[in-house]
Amino acid sequence: MQLEGILLIENFITYFVRKKNGDYLQFSPSSSTSIPVKKDNRPILLYLHIPFCEELCPYCSFNRIVFHEELARKYFQALRKEILMYKELGYDFKALYIGGGTPTILIDELKKTVDLLHTLYNLKEV
Repeated sequence: MQLEGILLIENFITYFVRKKNGDYLQFSPSSSTSIPVKKDNRPILLYLHIPFCEELCPYCSFNRIVFHEELARKYFQALRKEILMYKELGYDFKALYIGGGTPTILIDELKKTVDLLHTLYNLKEV
């Protein structure tokens, strides 16, 4: 009985948090498949989102999916290709923030990605 009460509370909190976040995060469909051209020289922070988790916590409102190693490795490869595209367009990231999911779920892939960023950009903060 006590466990049922906890699960009920957890489900309520999950619903409420997702509903509230949904009010702030409004996305609309886009047909754009290109990266915007950099317009000025202001410092830019790069956010890397690693959406993979071993388990999906019911209270978490972040974009995340259950971890599958092959898919995650492909994701990291695509992420590194996109980072190279940003460099070609003249982007100069000064800081890096990494979130998720569980960003350290494939530490070797995360290391390759961060190493690439350090090679391409003069990051002041990670």
